[in-house]
Amino acid sequence: MKKFLLSALFAAALVAPQTMLAQKTYMGYTTAEFNRNKGQGFSTTSKTHGVAIHLSAAKAAELKGARVVGLRFANSTRMLLDMNIFATRKLGDAPLRQTAVSGASTSLKDYMFDSPIEIDGSELFFGYTAKLNNTNMPPLLFDGTSNFAAGVAYGYADGSWIDVSQKGVGAPVLQLVVEGAPELTDVVMKPFSVDGFFKVNNTYSIGAEVFNFGTKPITSLVVTSRLGNEGEKTHTIDGLNILPNSAYNFKLDNIKPTKEGKAEVSLAVSSVNGGADMDATDNVSSASTYFYPEGMKKKILIEKFTGQACGNCPRGDREIEETTKGREEDFVEVCHHTYLNGATADLFAMTESFYVGQFYYNSNNSYAPAAMVNRAPWKEGLSTVVFGESSQGLTEGLVPGIALQDKTEPYVNVGMVNNYDATTRKGEVTVKVFTYNMPSNAQHSLNVYLTQDGVMGYQSSAGSNYVHNHALRQALTGNFGAAINLKEGEWVEKSYSYELPDTIVSTYSHGKVKAVAENMNIVAFVGDYTGDCLTSVVYNCNSLPLVTNGATAGVGQAPMVDREWAKPIVLNGQVSILGHYNRAEIYDLSGKRVAALVGDTSVPLAKGVYVVRIDGRSTKVLMK
Repeated sequence: MKKFLLSALFAAALVAPQTMLAQKTYMGYTTAEFNRNKGQGFSTTSKTHGVAIHLSAAKAAELKGARVVGLRFANSTRMLLDMNIFATRKLGDAPLRQTAVSGASTSLKDYMFDSPIEIDGSELFFGYTAKLNNTNMPPLLFDGTSNFAAGVAYGYADGSWIDVSQKGVGAPVLQLVVEGAPELTDVVMKPFSVDGFFKVNNTYSIGAEVFNFGTKPITSLVVTSRLGNEGEKTHTIDGLNILPNSAYNFKLDNIKPTKEGKAEVSLAVSSVNGGADMDATDNVSSASTYFYPEGMKKKILIEKFTGQACGNCPRGDREIEETTKGREEDFVEVCHHTYLNGATADLFAMTESFYVGQFYYNSNNSYAPAAMVNRAPWKEGLSTVVFGESSQGLTEGLVPGIALQDKTEPYVNVGMVNNYDATTRKGEVTVKVFTYNMPSNAQHSLNVYLTQDGVMGYQSSAGSNYVHNHALRQALTGNFGAAINLKEGEWVEKSYSYELPDTIVSTYSHGKVKAVAENMNIVAFVGDYTGDCLTSVVYNCNSLPLVTNGATAGVGQAPMVDREWAKPIVLNGQVSILGHYNRAEIYDLSGKRVAALVGDTSVPLAKGVYVVRIDGRSTKVLMK
């Protein structure tokens, strides 16, 4: 892990004499708060369980001369046998001290060693093991705080010790009972994450958590932050009262990145209570994130499940419209007609929508109106990403879902080039995906849809002249998209041919809807397909009118690379193409094709005005 060079801190050894505390002191990494009903275990086969904490050499040095006379802990059950507390130089080795104890308790209790262990400045491990008696209840208790760095806490599983510092359960409810502990300040910086959508030249807040391992309250902290190779920034946090064995969450404001790309965000405690920390070895933590270009935008995919026989669905349409009002350009909408009711057949119901519905509903049953936002959960504890109407309508899921996706990084830029021939009603769309930051190790998926607006037809509770918009007409990439091999820092292209029929026949009702090209849109979105409806999420999306023989460079500002959008260059009476392209043709103003270009070729032209079409995009050029 990358760390600041805090030479002054690391040079601050225990040179000043410390005041020793005569009374018994509890020391550890836990807040000692717990829920006895949330017992933990790290083995499903072994009856022997245990936890241990690590006293590093740095912490042993600051406690040198103090004596550990016992351990303080609690368990989720009293049904324990063969309890032993121990101290050792290395987990798994013969203990320096081991004492059999009894009387397992579901509240905090002191268990004393037969004789004290004097801390001599070398690292130590302290812990206990016990056997479950006639119960399968996991006996170990943790405080549920945020993770510590690796090497702090351990659990016993199947005959060996495993590091559980980052298991997401917090610290073990285990403390040292110390006599003769010095008065000291010792802050532990916990690991933190920087999750979100961050852009350069914008201001953000970054939060983290510290733990007071010392014996004195913490009244002030000085924290330094660094974004990648940018300069350090100092933050002073005053007015604190962080008691020993307590955790504290802080937030640093006015964090402003100025350089694009991946960066490591580092935080370091440089001062405690106006002076040096006694142990600076665990005062630094860092996390990786990505800073996007200032103009980078993302669009959010809203998919609605609806049906002509659904009397409440017009209200669902209005709720989506009202929720997105004023931000229409930030969203791409798709309507899946999956709600069928008796003899009322839905003219828009397509096979692709039913497969999508079954997967994301996580059920063979559907309901409408319903929706999902970027195919992602909108709160914790869900079994499906689809949400229906509640007392708040669809807004119960729409509002928090959109708010969450606004803060989720897009990872990719999605652009499109479309070439549609109105005479043949055939076309080809090329989707161009630039990956800024690789999103996951999952299979990445590209979905390309044709949707239709402005279809007037029947709708329950709204009559025969209801205007249906965003209706899915065809999935060019199949039910769940096509695999796409994203490449960080590069463009990846996928092309799909299509033919627009005069009418589109519903898969289920066999009813026909006229396919009006001017009302059709191409929708493309990139995400994960994991086989799990809760994790097959969308990262970014875009849309393009079908009949516009043009292109969209995407929703963000991708860096200029050799696969950036090509453009015509006129030089010395010749036309050439600058940049990567697949197909380029030149037409005169009568519409006659006069030339085609391939690769780096140039074409001489007579004086006049010409139209250069590059991968479906048209640009006029003047030959002088």
